[in-house]
Amino acid sequence: KFVPPVTKFSAKCKSKQNKLTWTPVSGADGYIIKYYDYDVIKQEGSFSSEDSIKIKGGTKNSYTDTNISINKIRNYDIRAYYEDYNGAKTSYRSAGYISGTKITSLKNMDNGVKVVVEEKEHVSEYLVYRKAPGETKWKEIGTISSYVRSYTDRNVKKGNKYYYTVKAVVYKGGTPIYSDYNKNGWSITYNP
Repeated sequence: KFVPPVTKFSAKCKSKQNKLTWTPVSGADGYIIKYYDYDVIKQEGSFSSEDSIKIKGGTKNSYTDTNISINKIRNYDIRAYYEDYNGAKTSYRSAGYISGTKITSLKNMDNGVKVVVEEKEHVSEYLVYRKAPGETKWKEIGTISSYVRSYTDRNVKKGNKYYYTVKAVVYKGGTPIYSDYNKNGWSITYNP
């Protein structure tokens, strides 16, 4: 029996849980999700160490994986099954979360505020967020390469107080995996 492949398969991490979603396959009895972990710090992990989860019910369209660990990106594929027949598996989707980083210094420069972040070996890049006077939500203002580790915010006015925070990012198979961030942030009053 031909079992169609699963479509619109995605994996996203939220609140330290990976949520998998897909479009149900008509006539399926359920789904088999295979996964393996990639350790960001040790830079190791492969599909040769896969585990699997069997989900009964062809109308199911989501699964929440609560058994995940920090700095371990979980890679998933899924296939539908009908009795003893399995459909084609999807390509891998990755989800997880990594350890955060911090801002090590904020400096007043003639051309703006220089933001310097803590070095992390496993990080691909850092996302810089800011709250200007009167703002209540963090706004992404720039990206820092893992090799540079600093960013200059030129959109500042003398005498104003600014708050900054940062997220670390790792890419696995083209998928960005984000760290948490310091919700209070670090502040500086711009006085060059």
